[in-house]
Amino acid sequence: MLVAGKGHEQGQDIAGVVRPFDDRQVLRTAILSAAPAHDGEVAQ
Repeated sequence: MLVAGKGHEQGQDIAGVVRPFDDRQVLRTAILSAAPAHDGEVAQ
């Protein structure tokens, strides 16, 4: 797997407006939603 993010910035500048965006959080959410929950465990 390759994650080609924008780096350490935690926002994305679009037309002069900075919107919150964190590659680490997006990746964490994607991994947790794709990983099957183990028996008796709850995915966070």
